[in-house]
Amino acid sequence: MRKYLAWAVIVLLAAAVASVAHGDAAKTMSVTYPEYRNDRTFFLEGEPWEILFDDSFGSIVYRPGRMGSHRFTVNLDDTLIEAKGGTVRITRSVQGKVTVSCPGGTFLAETSMGEVRVTFKGKAYRFKTPSADTVTFEGPDDVITYRSSGGAGELVVSGRRGAATYKSNLNDFTVVSQAGTSRYRALQGGGYEVDGVPVEKHPYRYWGVAFMLPEWNVGAIIEVSRFVPIRGIPRFFDLDRALVMK
Repeated sequence: MRKYLAWAVIVLLAAAVASVAHGDAAKTMSVTYPEYRNDRTFFLEGEPWEILFDDSFGSIVYRPGRMGSHRFTVNLDDTLIEAKGGTVRITRSVQGKVTVSCPGGTFLAETSMGEVRVTFKGKAYRFKTPSADTVTFEGPDDVITYRSSGGAGELVVSGRRGAATYKSNLNDFTVVSQAGTSRYRALQGGGYEVDGVPVEKHPYRYWGVAFMLPEWNVGAIIEVSRFVPIRGIPRFFDLDRALVMK
């Protein structure tokens, strides 16, 4: 799912890069949007989730096509989705709080300087930016850190399962972790070659975190690129999945 970034400022989870590959090696390395999203939709676990609205912390998403009969109403900062099984209420306060509540659970996001605090189904999560080139995601079971090296073209993602280092050098790109080394090399005249271990074996290939209430067809998605600027990882070496909380 999430596959394309462009190493120019290391913005983990790029939101917009260049254009799709159709021949020459330079274009092979980037696309207009990461594959996991476009202007209006996220693609999560093979399913399209429409963006209901964006906020400073991330995006509230839903699947109206799966809801069947329902009524959707908006009143100032209060949105209601009334369906046969119950009501989903989405509120946004002047203090910067966003709440999604329904019979299946509650999602609450609170934003302050350099930090987003999330409460989801009674558990606490945090996104922190201790510096301009670092973001940490703290959950009940792990702390994942993304750290870029600015002009050095290096990104390190680490947690309890080890670390993966993404490094670019002109047309040469490597990923190194305890799983081994994966290498991408752009070829003159077009094309590329890849050698080493399959890139999927490296840990922490998360472009963000998704807090989902799939039975109610609503959720919230937070992209790491909202906190840390990144630069172009070759197409299928890019971070390709979300850490999904249900």
